[in-house]
Amino acid sequence: MKIISRKSRKETVGIQVENLDDLWILYNLVQPGDRIDGKTSRRIIVTDHEDDKGERRLVHLKIVVEDVEFHEFANRLRAKGKIVEGPNDLVQLHSYHTFNIEEGTTFFLTKDEWTPQEWRLLEEAARRKVVQKVLVVAIDAGDATFGEIGDYYQKTSVKVSEHIPGKRYGDVKGGADARNNFYAEVFKVLENMMAQASYTKVIITGPGFTREHFMDHCLKKDPGLRAMLMTEASSSATQSGIRELLAKQTVQALLKDSRILEETRLVDELLARVGKDSADFAYGVEEIKRAADMGAIQDLLVADEVMRKVNAEKNAPMLALLKQVEAARGRVTVISTLHEAGKKIRGLGGMAALLRFRLSY
Repeated sequence: MKIISRKSRKETVGIQVENLDDLWILYNLVQPGDRIDGKTSRRIIVTDHEDDKGERRLVHLKIVVEDVEFHEFANRLRAKGKIVEGPNDLVQLHSYHTFNIEEGTTFFLTKDEWTPQEWRLLEEAARRKVVQKVLVVAIDAGDATFGEIGDYYQKTSVKVSEHIPGKRYGDVKGGADARNNFYAEVFKVLENMMAQASYTKVIITGPGFTREHFMDHCLKKDPGLRAMLMTEASSSATQSGIRELLAKQTVQALLKDSRILEETRLVDELLARVGKDSADFAYGVEEIKRAADMGAIQDLLVADEVMRKVNAEKNAPMLALLKQVEAARGRVTVISTLHEAGKKIRGLGGMAALLRFRLSY
């Protein structure tokens, strides 16, 4: 994310979106009541004719946000609200407009006041210069699943399946041709995805030797891919196989500065303590408040869904709790629910804490 202009937590901030991770950050920053202004496409009707469907024009508008949606698979954030500024001859004030915010979009965001958590999230995004975007191909005999791992997210997209005769019991007639056709189809999808987005690495994963054979196929088709490709074993050619990669040392080295690894590490530590029933953890608002009153919280993990709701509602007790934790030198980490660790925090009520010491009951 590129910050074009900013002064203080009461000033307008100019933002340029650079990647999909930035959209997740903005989804957690933009709240109802905020103001967005910038150039945007809007259908303009210039005549009174009933059959005039208008034409799309690029206009400069300012809206007061009422609703925000993150379309993960479309790589787009949509902010809807009423127009409060714009060319009077082209738009009607207080009518609705939706800003489509994508990679490359530049706009200005104004809040009545930024919370410390929002400002920190913005500054961290601006400091992050290298963002990993890894394409994963989980492949086995006749099945392949494509996925992505980014700074704040992990997702699957395309699946390819092909019936391969004899894949369970050895080669039979037609088996080799079917495998080659399957590899060719998967490689075609790989080429298309790499043409549409900029990836820092491509990981080919899966059980057995299929991943190695497919990598050989890729290099025969395009030797220039050698520097981009790597292989790593996993137990399946499914979403679970892609999730396993985050525990691999080679992948951790590749993603060493990414948020997804840090968030996964914190959640894994929490679940390990829960499994041991060690009493140096807390979840549930009342238990977390009690731990905060004792200065016991080392790390407070908050699901992004919960933090968005707290900021949108200006929930004073919850904002005070976050401030209390940080005042006692605890760390508040917003956990993305776009990857597995965040889904686990959601299952614990959306908030949990790692404690410095055990609480006595």
